[in-house]
Amino acid sequence: MRRTHRNRPMLEVAEMDLNGLILSHQTLRWIILGFGIATIYRTWRGWIAGRTWESRDTLTMLGFTSALNLQMLMGVMIYLNSPLTRMNLATWSLPTSGAELVFFGWIHPVGMLIGGLSAQAIASVTKRMESSTAKFRLTAIGMTVVMLGILALVPWPGLAHGRSLWPRAL
Repeated sequence: MRRTHRNRPMLEVAEMDLNGLILSHQTLRWIILGFGIATIYRTWRGWIAGRTWESRDTLTMLGFTSALNLQMLMGVMIYLNSPLTRMNLATWSLPTSGAELVFFGWIHPVGMLIGGLSAQAIASVTKRMESSTAKFRLTAIGMTVVMLGILALVPWPGLAHGRSLWPRAL
């Protein structure tokens, strides 16, 4: 449901549903990590060993990109319903905002969208390639860079904006 009032979410999600969405978002990061590591391992190994691209390589990459796409969808829903977003949009003061507002209001969502869209672009280009060597090279390098970027944007415990490693409601 779309509302025009500044203090209301653009898409309404009940508070209980928002906590469930956050829990799912936190849980899915471990699935993404698993598929990401598997994708990176398989593609670097395939490239170095000169293997032929197999359907398992495609399925691993598909698992990674699908989990990232679902994570991005959940992230957008959380972002549109978050009180932090409303505070950020109300002030528009990036340099003077607290670390948590800056991170969750701008850095995390923008960086993760770039990472997820980059992974999808790499997967789309890889699908169209003929050469196994080229597929492995592009996917190994590209997905490694994407995964490093994603890992840099996770709110790790100990950071000013850190969250628990294990899923829990806010």
